[in-house]
Amino acid sequence: MSIKDHHISSSIGGFEFGMSPLELTNAYTSFNDGSYQPARAIIKVTDQKGNVLYSWKDKPKKIWNRDTVSKMRQLLHEVTVNGTARKPTFLRIISVEKPVRPMTLKTFGLSD
Repeated sequence: MSIKDHHISSSIGGFEFGMSPLELTNAYTSFNDGSYQPARAIIKVTDQKGNVLYSWKDKPKKIWNRDTVSKMRQLLHEVTVNGTARKPTFLRIISVEKPVRPMTLKTFGLSD
């Protein structure tokens, strides 16, 4: 992370260098059932009559076992209820030089 990454959009992948929102989506969707399959904006291409001209042949690849998926889903849920992903709370301004940052950035070690 660089100093340019100290902003609110970092919490959803808005880094100067690093992962994109699409890469984050690909990672988090594996916690649905433990399988990985790349996200696709276009599922298939059809002609005017509905005949499929092209569709992706990707097959899901199992990358997490059931216990891991269950634990990750529980952790992701807990952080939204009791953790840093709950309703944002803004820090009070201590001085003019220090910007106001949401508490959710504690996750990234960016809070004071």
